[in-house]
Amino acid sequence: MTRQLHKSGKYDDLTEDQIRALSIEMRCCFFLQPWNTLINPTSPEEWADGIGYFRYSTPSEALEQADELYSFIIELSKEEGELRLKRNK
Repeated sequence: MTRQLHKSGKYDDLTEDQIRALSIEMRCCFFLQPWNTLINPTSPEEWADGIGYFRYSTPSEALEQADELYSFIIELSKEEGELRLKRNK
């Protein structure tokens, strides 16, 4: 997890509740390169610009990775939903 040292000498990482409160797009970004509470991106673009470059060579590469993961999760969710509908018939 990305860590930021506070004046108190303690780190303030996102809690599980804070992570769950993120949109699916931002959860994908967090999975690829986490951040702490002092950094507050509100869109994948902001994340790619300010945080994603830590792991990827450019913000556009970071954004591309987040988009691929988001698309994969959406497709997987659709497939799971279709399977549930078939089972419930």
